[in-house]
This record gives sequence, structure tokens and C-alpha cells, in this order.
Amino acid sequence: MRREDFDRTVGQKLYSAYGMLRYPDEQDLWFNQLERYDTDVVNIAVTDYISVNSRRPTPADIINECKRIISTRRSMDNYHNERLVKCPYCNDSGLIVTMSPKGIWNGRPCTHCPKGRENYPWEFLTPEEQEAYLKEEERQGLHPPRKVLEASKEFYMLYNYGREKI
Repeated sequence: MRREDFDRTVGQKLYSAYGMLRYPDEQDLWFNQLERYDTDVVNIAVTDYISVNSRRPTPADIINECKRIISTRRSMDNYHNERLVKCPYCNDSGLIVTMSPKGIWNGRPCTHCPKGRENYPWEFLTPEEQEAYLKEEERQGLHPPRKVLEASKEFYMLYNYGREKI
């Protein structure tokens, strides 16, 4: 912030609202405390403070308002410049969830982003890699399921769509 901007905006507002910053020493003190902030931020902070508080502010009050405004601006900048959800298919969960015409919810790992591979790695392993993984678990003394029940295509279609064929 420049001294001219401080005198023209902030100084005039504080003088008009509270009758303060009459003396050059007082103005220097306030300017030295607020000069590291942008003029627009300090101007908004003073306006917000005047509209809410009836007591005379201290430089710390205005600095706290400036910090609040800066943190709000940063979050809004991120909101406008970055997508909050990077994958529109799975909403960054790694699972694409759909509903069949009969109202049955189905989920499958997302192949459009790395979250599917990260959260559901088993689905992306080759049969050889799956077998090696199961053997490693057996070697550790665990009992991994060897035969996983998988529904037939006809049962899947009947359950989800109410018919056996497409």
C-alpha cells in the first residue's frame, strides 16, 4: 500500500467514522502497521469493521479483518480456478456408481482416473498377478478366497434389467 492511498481511503474513513488519525504520528503508526497489505484489502477491512463495530478500532482489529478477507479470497480463487472434483465419472472416489432401470445400485472401479486403480487394485491385476498375490497371502498364513462367485450374464441381466437378453 502506498501512503497516498492510505491517506485518501483508510485515513479518511477512520477520521469520518471515529474522529481518529488527526495527528501525523498517529497516521504514521497506522500506516506502518498496515502497509504490508493491499490497499483494496485494507479498504474493505475498514469498511467491514465500521459497519459492524461501534468502538474505535486498533491496528490489530483491522489486521485481523485483513487476514480474514485474504483467507476468504484465497478460498474463492481456488473455487474459480480449480475444479474441486477432478474426475466427473467417479467424483474422485474411484467407484463409478450407476442405477439400473429396476432401481439396483451397481458400482465398478473407475478407469478414467488413477483413483480407481488406487482404491480397487485387484480389478486391474492380470490373472497371473492375482494368482501371485493369492500365493503370497497363503505363504503368510492367510486364507484368501480362491473361488469367487461371479454371476452369469443372464442372471445379471435378469437382476438389473428384468430380462435375460439385451
